[in-house]
Amino acid sequence: MNAEQKIATHFAHTEAELTITEFGDGVINDTFLVYYTPVGSETKVKFILQKINKNVFPEPSKVMQNLRVLLDFITSKNLAENAKLVFPEIISTHENIDYHIDENGDYWRAISFIEGSQSFNTVSNIEQARLAGECLGRFHNLVHDLPLKRIYDTLPGFHITPTYVQAFRKSLVVLSKRKSSAMLDHGIEFANKRLNGCAVLQEAINDKLVITRVIHGDPKLNNFLFNQKGDKVLSLIDLDTITPGLVHYDIADCLRSLCNRSGEDSNDINDVSFDLDICAATLGAWMGEARNFMTLQDYQFIYPAVRLLPLELGLRFLTDYLGRNKYFKIEYPEQNLERAIVQFKLVYDIEQKEDEIQDIISQCL
Repeated sequence: MNAEQKIATHFAHTEAELTITEFGDGVINDTFLVYYTPVGSETKVKFILQKINKNVFPEPSKVMQNLRVLLDFITSKNLAENAKLVFPEIISTHENIDYHIDENGDYWRAISFIEGSQSFNTVSNIEQARLAGECLGRFHNLVHDLPLKRIYDTLPGFHITPTYVQAFRKSLVVLSKRKSSAMLDHGIEFANKRLNGCAVLQEAINDKLVITRVIHGDPKLNNFLFNQKGDKVLSLIDLDTITPGLVHYDIADCLRSLCNRSGEDSNDINDVSFDLDICAATLGAWMGEARNFMTLQDYQFIYPAVRLLPLELGLRFLTDYLGRNKYFKIEYPEQNLERAIVQFKLVYDIEQKEDEIQDIISQCL
């Protein structure tokens, strides 16, 4: 029995043999698919097993408390059924605890597997974009009145862009220890020219121009689960990052993910662009749901958020690269640098298309 199988036995309420395989391509938690066939049955039972990354989530127990509060809130009001969404259920240990701590102090949790689902890394058609935007809007509608005091901030500084700016500036001191390259020099120059405008959303919060609500925190495309036909969204997953924040972070990050059809790890920087048709479909569907709680003042900060979120992620990739790749999982040493350049190219294209994006926002009101 390997280590993962041993951990899985704490959640599997069966004597049957467990089969475990690595699952998904997430860059934060270690994720496995566990399945078994109960004695006397021919139907396989599946669930997801995850080790929560303590480098990213220093207080995993609070991550699980947030997840429990969110799911109980949605369940108590029959909200998921009304929104036509399915959410994973927490599978408790034999001791009726929502997580297991192993001998190394690592936190493991199990959640139900959503059958008949699939995810995508890039959008294949306009309808998929519309469905994702609609799903995100429905999620925001589900949780817009969830009291903030019930949700822990498990990622202090998350999406507080000035914090990432400070970290980036500090990382520049290691440049003397890094071999310079044209790509690295370009990335640093591009970022430095745009650092002064990175506080726009934080200043809006400080000036009480926008409202803080419960948000998803990471609504990239592969966190939307589609059915096997790809014509319906079943769920929005990866709920570890739920936190108090601006819905602007969510919709902008969603657009960042969907509108760059070449993906975060594009092999050709020339393919990276911000697709206006995908933007219009996604934003229109989201705003169709979000107008139930958005204020007119909220809408003024959508474009600044759309521009800011890829810049923020680019800064995070570049900072991680300069800090020896300790945060994001990589397959080769230069990957985070290349990821940063992809995001910066996306920022540049967004800046060139500002008038068109602003027109789309106005048309969706």
